[in-house]
Amino acid sequence: MQKNLKILALVIFGVPSRSNAELITHLDVNKEDLNVAVRESRDVSKPDFKNELNRVLTITLENRRNLQTKEIVWKGPLRKINDSKFCSSNKILLMGEIPFSGSSSGGNNIIVLDSEICVVQDTIRCYDYSLSPSKRFLVYETWYPRMVSPDFRKSILLIYDLTETEAANRLPFSSKYTYKNAGLPIFPEANAYYAAFDPNDLEDGLDVKMYNVNLDDKYSVMSPFLWSNNENLLVFFVFNHNEQNNYLIKIDLTNGISNPIILRKLVNMADLIKWDVILDVTKEELVKKAYKFGVESIRWHDSKKKIIVEPYPQYWLDAEIDVSLPLE
Repeated sequence: MQKNLKILALVIFGVPSRSNAELITHLDVNKEDLNVAVRESRDVSKPDFKNELNRVLTITLENRRNLQTKEIVWKGPLRKINDSKFCSSNKILLMGEIPFSGSSSGGNNIIVLDSEICVVQDTIRCYDYSLSPSKRFLVYETWYPRMVSPDFRKSILLIYDLTETEAANRLPFSSKYTYKNAGLPIFPEANAYYAAFDPNDLEDGLDVKMYNVNLDDKYSVMSPFLWSNNENLLVFFVFNHNEQNNYLIKIDLTNGISNPIILRKLVNMADLIKWDVILDVTKEELVKKAYKFGVESIRWHDSKKKIIVEPYPQYWLDAEIDVSLPLE
C-alpha cells in the first residue's frame, strides 16, 4: 500500500448486549485518517409496539491525527446495516433494511453522512438501487408502504447526486427535506405526488407525500441498472402493465440529472423466442398473457451501441441476447 494512502475504517457495533465489535467493512480513501463507529440500540422513546421497528444509531467520527471526535444520532425504522460505501465529496452511505413482518424486508433505508461537517445529510428510502461507477450518483426505485393497495405500487426512478446538498437533490418547490421527497425523478416521463397511509411513518403523522408515476402508467423494473463509464447513460428494462409490453430504456444525463433525456425501445418478444423448440402449451400461454422479460444481468457490447443481455433462464430463450440501444 502506498504510504500516502489514508484509511477509513467503518465498524458496526451490534445491540448493547454484544461484547465484541463486528467489522463490517474496511475502506481505503485518499483523505485524512478517519474512524467511523456505529452503535445500535432500540428507540425506547417510541410506544412498545414500535420498538421492534425503530433503532437509534449513534455514529462516532474520530480524526486519527488529532483524536477529535464528533457524534451523530440517527433514529428510524431499521433491522440491520447491510452495507456501507465511501462516496464522492466525503459522503458515507450506510445501507440497511426496513423491517416489515418476520424476516420480510420493507425496503431499504440509506443514510447519507457528510464526514466533512459531521452531519446526517439525508435519509433515502427505496427498493432496488445502484451506484454509478465513481459513486457520484445513486439511482433508486422509490419507496412505498407494503400494506397499500396494489394501485400505489408503481415504480418511479429517482437519482441523487452525492456531490450536492440535500436542497440540490429536491424539486424546487420542496420546503421540507425528508426521505419522502429525496432525489430527482428521471423515469418515467411524467410523475406526480400522491398521499398514502404509511404504517411505518414515525415522523410527522400518517399522511405521506411521495413521488409516484401518474395514474396512466404503471411499470415494473425488470433488470439491473447499467451505467456507462462516463456516467452519462443509464440503461435498464421495464414492463408496462397497462400496455402489457416490455421496453428497453436509455436515459441520457448529459444535460444534467434535472434534464434527463428518456429514450425507449419496444422489446418484441416474438423476435427473441426460439419458436422451433417451444412446446405448444407454452406457446399458448405466451399468446394468452404477455411475458415479463426478466433480465438477470446486462453488460455493454464492444460496439457501445448494443448491450448483451442474460435473461432469466427459459428453454425457449437464448442464454445471451444482443439488443440494440434506442436510437437518438
